[in-house]
Amino acid sequence: MRNSFITLFILFFCTNFILAQRTADPFQILVDNGNISTTFINKNSKIEGSPYVVDKFSPAKISILGNKIYSVKYNAFHDEVAVLGDDNVLYSLRKDSRKDIFVTYIIQKKTYQIYSYLNNDGIQDSGFFIVMSNQNSNIKLLKKERIIFIGEKKSVSSYADSEPSQYKRISDKYFIKIGEENARILPRNKKEFSNLFPEYNKDIMTYIKSERIKLNNEKDLLKILSFLNSLNLS
Repeated sequence: MRNSFITLFILFFCTNFILAQRTADPFQILVDNGNISTTFINKNSKIEGSPYVVDKFSPAKISILGNKIYSVKYNAFHDEVAVLGDDNVLYSLRKDSRKDIFVTYIIQKKTYQIYSYLNNDGIQDSGFFIVMSNQNSNIKLLKKERIIFIGEKKSVSSYADSEPSQYKRISDKYFIKIGEENARILPRNKKEFSNLFPEYNKDIMTYIKSERIKLNNEKDLLKILSFLNSLNLS
């Protein structure tokens, strides 16, 4: 009887110790809370291209998981970050995760962060963006990398070949985030852009003209963002 009690005590202690270790693991907490989920991998050799911006894993840090380095890659088609877990299982950090989570690539020196934004229809959504400007800036320039899926195009005659299904990388889209507002697509029209800041409309137009700013040029966008932040806009 005494031996049975000791055995049960040891089993109870070990089980609770394992559960405590599991619960204490920050990564596992994200999994348990639904911020990270296992990824469904649908490998189809007939589909050309990749849903990932870069198909190889890169070392990165995940903000709330300390200094541990993870292997990650960004899935622009599904708008999620794939994370290789310690158990060699592929997980997905989803775009509806906590907004304070951001992923910093160590080699590429770029950071993906989740922001709420207004889509083309003016409907609020959330997604991963590369933060192009200082994260602490009041006005931020965000870049969304994009990949679309194009279905198979069957040939209409015996003289033409069918075109296989493919993932296609398309041009990045830039967004601007002002204060606590939702990010919005950055206007390409100079007047529309300056109208985002009615109190400084004339100053912005003067700067655009004097510096020959092009709103489709990334370096120019960073330049005008720096100017806007120097105005201490609220």
